[in-house]
Amino acid sequence: MNISNFVKKINYYLGVKIFKSDNLFTYSLYTNLLNYFQKKKTQTTETQNLFQKGYITLPDTNIDFISKINREISSQISDNFSGSIFRYKPTQNLQNILTSYLTNDYKYPLKILRNLFKCNVYITTIQLRRTFHFDKNKFKGESIYSENYHCDKYVGTHYKQFIYLNEVNKDSGPFTYLSKNDTKRFIKNYKFKNRFSNDVTKNDYKENENYFVGKAGSSLLVNTTQCLHRAGIPKQGKYRDVLVITYVASPVIKDADPMYFCKTQNENFWNPDMEGHFSKKLAKFKNNRQAFVNLIKHINQINKFNDNNRTS
Repeated sequence: MNISNFVKKINYYLGVKIFKSDNLFTYSLYTNLLNYFQKKKTQTTETQNLFQKGYITLPDTNIDFISKINREISSQISDNFSGSIFRYKPTQNLQNILTSYLTNDYKYPLKILRNLFKCNVYITTIQLRRTFHFDKNKFKGESIYSENYHCDKYVGTHYKQFIYLNEVNKDSGPFTYLSKNDTKRFIKNYKFKNRFSNDVTKNDYKENENYFVGKAGSSLLVNTTQCLHRAGIPKQGKYRDVLVITYVASPVIKDADPMYFCKTQNENFWNPDMEGHFSKKLAKFKNNRQAFVNLIKHINQINKFNDNNRTS
């Protein structure tokens, strides 16, 4: 094992042991320092719930928007598809539908996150996918489509919104998640070490799990860096269609347009091979110095906002 990999393993091990989080120690430290300053500011009910629990249910998404997406993706997958996951291609029509809606009509998650972080928030990734049944007992040491409990390895400014495109019940493999506090208890009580250390085919964890079920258009916003979560596995003959939007709050970019990356790097933004690229630019860091500079900028942004509120 080279030194770089050894340091990464220690970084991760300390994150699990000290912060009871499935994340790197350095990312958890960054997040906790930022959280300390966030606690000092006034919050709405939505941001308080999101900050404390790590998730909130959002109002149902416009059904006309859902219908437009479903009409557009209906021809992409055949009835005899035999895989476990199908990723819908972002055709030009799909890009137009999504961009128009997120730019002009759907500001609610952005409003909540801006109020929480007191800085600009950017949409870094948009994904459309369908998940099917598979026999997890044959793949216990593998991750087919993130069906094992895990946290996303970014600092805590990285959030995901899940919007269902079909009706999802417990048989459809719903998105399954834990609150921030239950995540810590889960890691301690079930001796969590990594995403492969706990067998999700057992029923041991039901008392901690939350299941995101609902009709088409149902929506959930989650802090996926601090809340353990996983994709549910549909039962035989069932499936789940979901739109996933990733948001990252950042004080670095001056342009306040949430679709900044789509606007400035359209081809790369919609390229499936670039998935996660823009999230990494804002919520991962090349070194500790870069992380420290970014954190100070964000803390200054929060303090500036609070000072302006006190004098207004």
